[in-house]
Amino acid sequence: MTPRAPGDSVRPRRSSDVVVRPLNFTVRRPMTSSVLAYAGTSILALLLVLVLSTLRLHTRLLKRLRSQHHLLWVDLGCPTLTSVLMAGSRAPEFTADDRLTYRGWLSNKGFRDINDPEVEMLGVQLQRLWLSILAWLCGVLLLIAGARYFSYI
Repeated sequence: MTPRAPGDSVRPRRSSDVVVRPLNFTVRRPMTSSVLAYAGTSILALLLVLVLSTLRLHTRLLKRLRSQHHLLWVDLGCPTLTSVLMAGSRAPEFTADDRLTYRGWLSNKGFRDINDPEVEMLGVQLQRLWLSILAWLCGVLLLIAGARYFSYI
């Protein structure tokens, strides 16, 4: 085999006035979708755990009040899980005739006054759970603010 002459090149020749930039093959993984997907999944899972825990604690506390402290349960307006959920955070702490409601009783830590260790434990757990929910909401807001700051959203 004889060496090829420079004119026998397979590649087409560039015209002299064309400027070509070198190709950049740097591949970056899109952070936006993976970070937000992970955060969103984690947030939904934690929210589900918090909601189910809240429902379980309210159910146990209301059953205990109805069975062991019936007069107090009647004074609080015979609360049920449905009535507690329907009222939500809009529920007043006192009724029109200045009687304490279930929400007000929990807020004022009335569960400590009836000398029932199980009721007290459930009330404390509900308070801790609500603090966890508040901390969770603050974490979500910080996550969203950080994602916006670092241009992930």
